[in-house]
Amino acid sequence: EMVSAIVVFTILISDLLGLLRLGALVRRLRAPFAKTQADADAALQSADPAYLSKRLSLALKYVVLALLTADLFPATYLLAALGCGLDFWVNKWNMLRKLAPLPQTSGELVTGTILSELLPF
Repeated sequence: EMVSAIVVFTILISDLLGLLRLGALVRRLRAPFAKTQADADAALQSADPAYLSKRLSLALKYVVLALLTADLFPATYLLAALGCGLDFWVNKWNMLRKLAPLPQTSGELVTGTILSELLPF
């Protein structure tokens, strides 16, 4: 029973933290106060070069945890499969929605937009 609680909490906490991505949230809150558009783009781009390696090590942790504790609690295999499935959906959500690259903007686009709003002729 204690082994199952440890496995379940390991899965839930790590995937919840993977969904929240607190460091990216802080950068996104700081982005509107950037002095230049390049600084704002850099803050909004939440690309983490180590993201895939972190998430892969997490999935491997589920597998190793299941192999080590399966003698005591055979349902750990099911919990590890559930963790890997949940990990897949968290990674899919982050890759497609949170880690997508921003469209490129330039100073000319911003200046042209502002001028067209101020001088509508």
